[in-house]
Amino acid sequence: MEWTVTEEFFRDCLIFIKKHYSVIGLDAIQNFLENGAALPDYPLLVTFDDGWLDNLEYALPITQQYSIRPLLFVTTGAIGKPMLSWQEVLYSAWRIRALPADVLQQLAQILQQPVDNVDSENDVRVLIRTIQHSSESVREAAAEICYTLALPHPVQMLNREQLNDLASGFDLGAHGVRHERLTQSSDPAAELQLAREQLQELTGQSLPISKAFPHGRQNDSLIQLAKDIGYTMIFTGSRCHTRLKQQSHAIFGRHNMNQLMFQDARGRLRPDLLAMYLFRQPIKEL
Repeated sequence: MEWTVTEEFFRDCLIFIKKHYSVIGLDAIQNFLENGAALPDYPLLVTFDDGWLDNLEYALPITQQYSIRPLLFVTTGAIGKPMLSWQEVLYSAWRIRALPADVLQQLAQILQQPVDNVDSENDVRVLIRTIQHSSESVREAAAEICYTLALPHPVQMLNREQLNDLASGFDLGAHGVRHERLTQSSDPAAELQLAREQLQELTGQSLPISKAFPHGRQNDSLIQLAKDIGYTMIFTGSRCHTRLKQQSHAIFGRHNMNQLMFQDARGRLRPDLLAMYLFRQPIKEL
């Protein structure tokens, strides 16, 4: 899947980036911005999103083995929940054929359009996109309906205790309260502020200074809001290498390590494909 990698592939990626880049942590960037401390050549920061339990079970031991301290952007409202968001619940219910007709009827009612058959993966993705592009009140109502679905899966998100265990080897930043596009929020400032406060309450750490936008969706207004609220490191969905300069704030691009793009027929990393992708990306000052 697009957002899932095997342990073997993940290890191979870390070996590749340690060979070609200087892997740094959040503290190195903060020290550069605040004090002008030099960054190493070709610095690279490893990041994760959301707060999945597999970050603790699989990623933490592997990153510690390679002396890497990643940055996790936490969706605070998902901590202690079985799944990240209503989108995942709806997709999972479809995938295991546990999407009952009465739920589809309820969704059709709030969408005010037919939702007859959701037979293929494309059908369920179209339904999710339709809900996502509806009004905020419709999205909230659809989320409540989706959360009523009973799934047999084990809990997939970190709880509070596990999040704090992960913090022994990860830095933590804010991703949002809900995993929803802030570009569609009626009060993005409140969401940006609440995400900071909730993450501080969950961990007992200081207010986070790093922020990544859910779904990688942002605009200039949201970036300015994030700066005004107190985020000094803002991560966007732009696929580029970032040229940094010493100032009060830094805006970053990010790259998704999609295993399907960079694997061979056996599912192993093809370093040549990853190199061709990374080495040809533009360098920008965002």
